[in-house]
Formats: sequence, structure tokens, C-alpha cells
Amino acid sequence: MNERAGLSEQDPLVQVYDHEQLSTIVAAARRGGKGVLCHSYSEKGCHDAVTAGIRSLEHGAFVGERTLREMRRRGTYFTPTLTAIAGLAESSDPVLAERGRTYLPVLERAVLATHELGVPLAAGTDSSGATVDPIGREVELMHAAGLPALDAIRTATTGAAKLLGFASTAGRLTAPAPSLHRFLRSPLPSKEPSMHSMQADSTVSPTAGLSRRSMPAGATVFKNVRPYGAKLPVDLTVVDGVITADPAPRGAEVVDCEGSIALPTLVDAHIHPDKTAWGEPWVTRNPAGSIAEYTAEDVKLYHALRTPLKVRAERLMGHAVTQGTRAMRAHVDVAPAYDLVGVEGVGSARRALRHALDVEIVAFPQHGVIRTPGTEELLEEAARTGAVDRVGGIDPIGFDEALDEQLDVVFGIADRHGVGVDIHLHERAATGLESLRAIIDRTRALSLQGKVTVSHVFCVPGLPERELDRLAADLADAGISLTTVAPSADLVLPIGRLREHGVHVGLGSDGVRDSWSPFGNADMLHRSHLLAQVQDARLDEELEAAFRSGADGGARLLGLPVADLAPGSPADFLLVRGECLPQVVVDLPRREMVVRGGRVVARDGELVGH
Repeated sequence: MNERAGLSEQDPLVQVYDHEQLSTIVAAARRGGKGVLCHSYSEKGCHDAVTAGIRSLEHGAFVGERTLREMRRRGTYFTPTLTAIAGLAESSDPVLAERGRTYLPVLERAVLATHELGVPLAAGTDSSGATVDPIGREVELMHAAGLPALDAIRTATTGAAKLLGFASTAGRLTAPAPSLHRFLRSPLPSKEPSMHSMQADSTVSPTAGLSRRSMPAGATVFKNVRPYGAKLPVDLTVVDGVITADPAPRGAEVVDCEGSIALPTLVDAHIHPDKTAWGEPWVTRNPAGSIAEYTAEDVKLYHALRTPLKVRAERLMGHAVTQGTRAMRAHVDVAPAYDLVGVEGVGSARRALRHALDVEIVAFPQHGVIRTPGTEELLEEAARTGAVDRVGGIDPIGFDEALDEQLDVVFGIADRHGVGVDIHLHERAATGLESLRAIIDRTRALSLQGKVTVSHVFCVPGLPERELDRLAADLADAGISLTTVAPSADLVLPIGRLREHGVHVGLGSDGVRDSWSPFGNADMLHRSHLLAQVQDARLDEELEAAFRSGADGGARLLGLPVADLAPGSPADFLLVRGECLPQVVVDLPRREMVVRGGRVVARDGELVGH
């Protein structure tokens, strides 16, 4: 993907193949039943490679958090070849030596971030020619980068085996072996024992050498749960974060759920955590009627609140976890009034809660893209540095009064930096449809299918049936998804009809106790309740559909696997007391427990293990 790091006359940050070319290579490989392992160094090169569908990213010194989260979503492996980069630092060539000294600490940080985010790691040395470096050296360097000893070993055993398709024949560590215990409890030796000497029946405690944050979920049996309110309780067995139909492994932790209902955790597809005054003293709001007036109130509130933005954001996002949210798309204001403070603050909160919550960040130009000079440059910087996953827009005609100019900027940034798009569209009737059609056209022209969302979309509710069907077909063809916050009966999207045409629709909280409204609680079960109310839901299946909008709709938008409590599903669920799912949607019982990846992350409204 990039030029080679081991040749002094080349620049490894120069990209050789673009996304389209690599996508062609990946497609050809898949037709032959093969995967692609891609060498890359720059963040853009890494992101292009990952989104093209590679199997493993090799080297990846400057890979960013945005790309790492995409790798986790796709199951893409990271093979950092620390041995090769460390070797450059020892080169007699001054250019290569300086390159190695510069790249190695950056790569070490990337490896640790990879491990903490749960991206699969594999060990490799990048050896070539007649000289083959011992794989144990790579394990040492993985450990030095911050991986616990056992996890470092796994990169060269089960991790590499899974990448290469040998997992079914690779040995596993499963029972006490005193010599291996000593090996794990002390620094890895410079001449480590051969991996072949570790017998398949030899085992250590699965938590030996692991920190609390990095410890794998292991195996847990959640006894006496009632999935979706089933009459008879069952046991949910979870191994490595996934529900399984296999018998529980020996030594699995057991959690008695005492007949509680288990429901999938939900996804907040549209929230503004940077604006919130949640947990702050009461705020008296001033009259406002236009977007410009509301944004002016935003700035006043931002300066009035004494608690730092990152603390407020983390407080609200953590509260969302305790109420059963497993992921969210956070729209964060980007404007000269704030610079990138919001992006940095919500990014900090995302890192602090990564064990419990997936977060996509949208750089949202609330003050307008064209009407507020300096905003374009901030959006560009946020996308270029990998700090955000998407770039936003807002009412191109009604507020920015520059349809083509705004969309050219927003889609241009998305195309250059490989990020997605999520545009607020409050415009109604013909004005909104004109903007929406322009968004569809640009999505098609830039082949951004599956990477564009339009939020609110107040021009869609109330459309005549035939016009709605034509528009929905075009949205589905362009791979454009929509979100609603269910504000009222006349502005909620016709979710069922849109889904019939293949349009993904997510549900979100919108603002939570900010300058726009004193209401909101970041509780997606409550938002599903509100959706059912504005839809005038009465039948059980209608109430269940409202819950599915909060659980499954947002998951599809964020590219997450649907959590349906079936074998193979991620072990992401909440526990409540109740009779059945429809009754839970109506009565909103207390969330007794929230489980993420098989770990309990919240009990009775409080985060645990944080």
C-alpha cells in the first residue's frame, strides 16, 4: 500500500495503491478463495486497506484509532512486525536508523491501543532472505509495548494460528504448568523457550499476568435468564464474549440471574454528548426559535458550565451504558467558537469507556459549513487526523444557503480521508427533498454507498405513498441510511415502510439536557418507549418493533453485529424484571445488570469494573 520502510531512498508514508485498486485486488483474491495481507504505514493507507477488505494489516506504524475500530468491527488482524522496525533503529544507514527510532515508539503505542480495543493481533518478524529472526523476539517486543505476558504469547500461537487458518490444529494452554507460570510472572527472557515445547495439555490460569482492563472475558454462565421474556428460564453460556450453544468450559464463572428477562442492549444512533448539562446545576434557558439562535445559546452554555466538556460527556455516556446502551454515534460541534475541544473531549470519553461502549464520532458543523468561516478547515483537520469517523452537515439550503458549496466540502472531505457522512436535515417539503436528492447524487457519484446517513429528514414523513416508495428505493440503491429521534407523530420517519425497501433506520436520543431542551436522559429503552407512543403503538408486535428499532436499527447503521441472544451473537444484553418484552417497553423497569462482551459493566444504574 505504501513504499518500503527498509529502503532509505523510499518514503513509507507515500501511498502506492489507492482504495479502488486495492479493492480490486481483494475482490480478485476472494474469487480465488484467498485473503489479502497488506503492508502499510500511513493512517490513510491503513484505512484504505482495511475498508477495502484486507485480512491483515502489516506494519501499520501510524494506524489511527478510527481505523483500529474499523478493524475490530471487521475482524481484521494487525501484524505489527515490531522486530523489523526495531531492527531499523540498529541500521548502519543513518536514514533507516532515524526512521526506526522515530517509528518504533509510535508503533508500540499502536500495538497497545490495538490490544485494548480488542483488535486481533498476530506476531510476525518480517524476516527475509537467509536470515530468520526468532519469533520469540517479536513476543518480547509485544510484551514491552504493554501487552500482558500471556497475551503477548498468544499473538505468536493462537492469534497467528487463527489468522493463517490453523486454529483447529493449534495447541491451547489449558491446565497448570509451573514452569510456564514462572515464565509468565517474570520478564520474557531474551532467549525464550521454543513454542513447540508448550504442550497442548499444559495450561495456566486464564487470567495469569493479565490486567483487569485487558483480561479477556473468558467463560461465564448466566443462569436462569428469560430471553425476550420467555416463560421458562435458560442458561446463557458465554465464551470469549460470544454466546455459545456448547457446554460451559470447566471453571466458568456462574452468575445467577434469578429469572430476569434478558434483552439485547441498544444502540443510540444520534446523540450530542458534548452539549449536555447532565449532572450539572439547573440551567435556565432563554427563548430561541431559529437554528442561529439556538447555536448562540449553545455557546453561552458552553462558557457558563464549569465542568470540563470531557467530564460531562463521559458522565452522560457512562450513564447511557448503565441504562443498556452498547454503542452510540456522537455528533460533536465543530466551529471556530469551540475549535476541536468537543472532538477531543468526546474522544477522551470514548477511550475511558471503551470496555463498555462503542462510539462513532461525527464532526458536526452546527454553526454551518459555509456561513461560518473557519469551519471547513476544522472539519478537514478532524478528518485528516483520524479523530472522527464521519463528517457532518446541516440544512444546506435552509440554514447554510449554499447547497452545492456545503455538499462539495462535506463529501470532498469524506472522499479524501475515507470517513463517512452524517448530515442533519431539518428542511421540510420541497426544500428538504432537493437537498436529499443532491445527497443521493453525490453518494452515487463518489461510490460512498453504505457510508452516508441523513438524520431527522423531516421532508420524508407525510410524503404520498408512491413518492415515498420511489424515494425509499433510491435511498436503498445508494446505500443511504436514516435516523430519527421520534420527536412527534408528524415528524417521526415511517420506519416500517422504509425498511421494506431496504433502508436502514436508526433511533437516537438527540440532545440531552442542553440549551435546546431541558429534556432527555440518554436511555434508549425509554427512547423506544417514546417511539412507540408517537407511532400510537397498541399491539404487542408494534411495541416489540419499537424496541427493535432501538436495538437492531442502530446496530446496522454502525456496522455492528446484531445482538439477538442466539449462539454466535455477541454477549451484549441487559437484565430487567418483568413479564414480557411489550410490558418492558411500556413500564421501563430498572436495569438490574448490563453485560458487554460477556462482562458485567453495570449493576443497578452504576458502572462496575471501570
